[in-house]
Amino acid sequence: DINMQLYNIMYNVQRVINHYAVDENVYSRRKISITEYKKQRTNLLEKIVTCGKTAEVREKTLVYILAWLEEWNAILSEMTAYDIDKHFEWIAQMEMLPETFKATESNVKMLSRICTSLLEEKKKQKKKITNTTIPKRETRIHRKVHSMELHLRGHGTQRGG
Repeated sequence: DINMQLYNIMYNVQRVINHYAVDENVYSRRKISITEYKKQRTNLLEKIVTCGKTAEVREKTLVYILAWLEEWNAILSEMTAYDIDKHFEWIAQMEMLPETFKATESNVKMLSRICTSLLEEKKKQKKKITNTTIPKRETRIHRKVHSMELHLRGHGTQRGG
């Protein structure tokens, strides 16, 4: 199809060249030799062929670009209104993240203070319990441990001395 179109174009161009070549020669009163005429004609035909090849390359490039655009059109057309709504929903959630992180940090600090105070209270209660009930036992145990230490020291000095 393209070759036929190029042939028709070249034929019409050749007719125009012939028409103006004759007119040019008549007006300029300059005679052109057949070899010079053939050279000019050959140069012009080569330029036309080059132009045709360039047009063919451009056409292939445009076909490729068109296919690429159609592919992207199909991809983007698949995106529905639901997808767009989800997109904006995610954006809204992402915008809330800094405030959420601050609130979480505040809650963690509050829990930490509560746990610290509960642990301190538990320690205080444990001290109260140990101070009131265990001192009698503690004194007996301390006496026994102390006497054992003295006994061991005494045996240790006798062995060493």
